Amino acid sequence: MQMFQCSLLSPFLSYSLYLYNIEYPMPLPNSGRYMWRGRLVFVILQYIHTLIILDFLVEYEGCKWYKKIYSVTQQQMKKDIDSIIGKLKGMHGQPRCELNFSNPLELVVAVVLSAQCTDERVNRVTEGLFKKYRTLKDYIDAAPEELEEDIRPTGFYRNKAKSIKNIAAEITQRFKGKVPDDIDAFATVKGIGRKSANMIVGLAYNKPAVIVDTHMIRVLNRIGLTKNEDPEKIELDIKKTVPEAMWTALSLLVILHGRYICKAKKPECPKCLVKNDCDYWSGGKRDV
Repeated sequence: MQMFQCSLLSPFLSYSLYLYNIEYPMPLPNSGRYMWRGRLVFVILQYIHTLIILDFLVEYEGCKWYKKIYSVTQQQMKKDIDSIIGKLKGMHGQPRCELNFSNPLELVVAVVLSAQCTDERVNRVTEGLFKKYRTLKDYIDAAPEELEEDIRPTGFYRNKAKSIKNIAAEITQRFKGKVPDDIDAFATVKGIGRKSANMIVGLAYNKPAVIVDTHMIRVLNRIGLTKNEDPEKIELDIKKTVPEAMWTALSLLVILHGRYICKAKKPECPKCLVKNDCDYWSGGKRDV
């Protein structure tokens, strides 16, 4: 163990000797001092020696303490976000939401309807719905049975109709009839929640937002951008490691990636351009 500690410290000790021009304590042939070139070569050789020792420790089964440190260090290494976003764009095009809308209110309704329903089906329903209901008052005044029938194809239509009417009423009462442009404030509206608030504010008002849905949770964990499953913790992780200007773009691209390639049951890893940046792929789970 003492020899190992010396091996680890030798590059730093040698470099110190080089900086301060101190005689090396071991006798050396034909010279009492190193010339600067000799010192530099010695530092390089000692550094290579240390790397070999560390590499051995990673492979050696008995050295569990170092494996644990090494593993944590590797996980904490920053990913190349620019590269990942570029590769995601290469597969999915520009960041986009696949729900059709032309104003914040339409996006609110579309997001509510998208729960447990495909965006394609929601778009078919909202094509006529948005022509019939144009304001918050239209939704508030609508007979529950009529609104339920209008949104029936999206599933869970009774709960969704009730939620839309309640959201419309709360926006009217609390926010003077304007869909809030503040994520924290909008997340307090019953029936919205933080994920929906991030999505609506981010897209409707073009503000930086981290949209954490089930696709984001799965894909970000597989890539290695987070080790958390809780949406709020994932949001904090992304905000710490990803520049603010990239939050919305990364969210939309990751959602598309989870929908079309990095699927829950059988991810299509061989065709994924992000696989070389992905912990899931590098961990040997290619056929899962």
